[in-house]
Amino acid sequence: MTEDSEFDSIVQKVEIWTVITSLVILFLVYFSRSRPPKVQAEDSLKGKASPTLDNLQEAYNSEANSHVMYLNFAEKAREEGYKDLALLFKTLAGAEKIHLDNHARVIKAMGAAPEKIMIVPQVASTVDQEVETTDNLSTLVQHDLNNSVNGESDERQMYAQFIKQAKLDNNSAALETFETALVAEHKHSQILGQVKGNLDDWKLADHQLYVCQLTGEIFDSHPGLEACSPK
Repeated sequence: MTEDSEFDSIVQKVEIWTVITSLVILFLVYFSRSRPPKVQAEDSLKGKASPTLDNLQEAYNSEANSHVMYLNFAEKAREEGYKDLALLFKTLAGAEKIHLDNHARVIKAMGAAPEKIMIVPQVASTVDQEVETTDNLSTLVQHDLNNSVNGESDERQMYAQFIKQAKLDNNSAALETFETALVAEHKHSQILGQVKGNLDDWKLADHQLYVCQLTGEIFDSHPGLEACSPK
């Protein structure tokens, strides 16, 4: 083989590899543009005011107040002898804490700081009552239960609206935390509805409740927790 032929062979190989390299680069550029990573999509929302960020702040504030409200309800139920109802309220407080922590993470990821305005919860008490009878206590506890049911209903409506806006804003992280909270709030309402019709059953400490640490869902059996495992 002459020097010229060897040179031509080398040039041909270089040209082939150049073409292959160019094709690989074009493929990678196309792939990255056609399927942007979720992290990049969320990064584009950082530091930008948006309706969804406002909704996240409102949801965070709502859950923070619900958390405190349920803690107060739990203490009052315990004082009035409703041991399992106190357990339920305390469990609900823990569930709402999971929600507000989830919201806070998304707010921070968007470059903002979580904000809340705490409102002193109105807790039914026997202190101002002249006669403390079993019926009176039941009425007062029902008052707290009604507040709980109304609060859960308000949050369900709130999240339904926030989910629509998160979709419009293409904010997948906010959408996930809103949808997760909405599913849990449905379960909370179901449990509270059951309690309202069987208040006496919640005096004795014989109920067991389990909380999904990811979603804040509450289950009355341990196997139910399997439903909250990461998908």
